[in-house]
Amino acid sequence: MKKVKKLGYEIVMWEIVSEDYDNNKNFEYCYDQVISQAGPGSIIVFHDSIKASGNLKKILPGILEYFKNKGYNFKAL
Repeated sequence: MKKVKKLGYEIVMWEIVSEDYDNNKNFEYCYDQVISQAGPGSIIVFHDSIKASGNLKKILPGILEYFKNKGYNFKAL
C-alpha cells in the first residue's frame, strides 16, 4: 500500500459485496442484500464476469433506479 500511495494513487476499499457471483444466491437475494445495507457514501462491489452476469443483469438496473429515486448520485472512482 505504501508503494501505491507513493505513486500518487488513492486506495479505495469496498463496503458491500452484492454476492452476484454466487450461483447459490438468486437475484432477489443479491438485490435485497445491497438495498438493505447501502447508504450515503457506500461503495458496492458488482462483478463483471460470466459467472456473475445472470444476477448482475437482473439486479443492477433496479438498484440504480431505487437509489436514483431516493436522490442518490453515482460517480466513477
